[in-house]
Amino acid sequence: INAEYGTSRSGDLRGRLCPHPGMKNWGLIAEYASRRPTATSLRDLYRFGSDPRPEQRVRNARFLWGELPIRLAQRVRELRALPYGLSERKPVEQVIQWYSEHFDVLVESQAPETIQDDTHFTQLLARILHTHSQVVSNMALGVIEMQQELGANGYTRHMARNVDGVLDRFFMARIGLRFLIQTHVDNEVREDGWSGIIQEHCSPRLVCEDAALDARMLCQGALSEAPEILFNGCQADSTFCYVPSHLHYVMTELLKNSCRATTEYHMQRCALEAKELPPCLLYTSDAADEEDSVDLGGRRIIKKKKKREGEGRGGEEKNEIR
Repeated sequence: INAEYGTSRSGDLRGRLCPHPGMKNWGLIAEYASRRPTATSLRDLYRFGSDPRPEQRVRNARFLWGELPIRLAQRVRELRALPYGLSERKPVEQVIQWYSEHFDVLVESQAPETIQDDTHFTQLLARILHTHSQVVSNMALGVIEMQQELGANGYTRHMARNVDGVLDRFFMARIGLRFLIQTHVDNEVREDGWSGIIQEHCSPRLVCEDAALDARMLCQGALSEAPEILFNGCQADSTFCYVPSHLHYVMTELLKNSCRATTEYHMQRCALEAKELPPCLLYTSDAADEEDSVDLGGRRIIKKKKKREGEGRGGEEKNEIR
């Protein structure tokens, strides 16, 4: 299999992707990696996951049984093709081994046919989810090892851009993989209005208010002060189908950075004056011109757009888990 990126430590980006010496079923992994994953929208995941019938949960399990090996195989292929010898670093080799082992377990298992089969399958997915929680730290260690070995002059900006680009694509795909797994695992315990981690009526305003509390607490812990965060725009009853935990994480980071920048700037500028910190303003809009859309801070970062009638191409543009 020819790869866009090779694994040579010489710094050459191009090369031939070879099977890892300890990897089983490399030919099967390559065959699955060539398949196209199924694009799935949040609305579809919610609709199928919220169906309380046991037979629907078994169908969901069978879908994952066929879908997850494709996505795992593609992650193995991407990891084996990391540039500058990253795939040969011990922490990264460990990640490759995890993905390969989980691929083997899934393809060698039987498709779930009963609710009892789904129980065992869900336990397997929970173990995979737990193991994958260590992927980010291992990948970071691999990059740090490479940087330390090459030194400040050896690890160039060009190399850093290439590594960042490859890892960005890998981690974006990893989010989709974990999303599918976690939705099924968490949905074993049902709650009205939820399908796993997806909430049918997620309120961006309420999520942002919770994130603001966390952001101010973090800022106060680091700098002893924090500005108020004021809200303007849509109210709590403006909702859409989304994942509150993901939105909360993003907004906490954004608001934490805003609070820190505001505090540091005004502490330096007004060091000799006893003035209160100005507030941070978060503007939210229910995007009345579009259905299921939210503007945050004046920029639309979450979007599910329905095309207006009469524009030619019909249909709906969806947030897809790829």
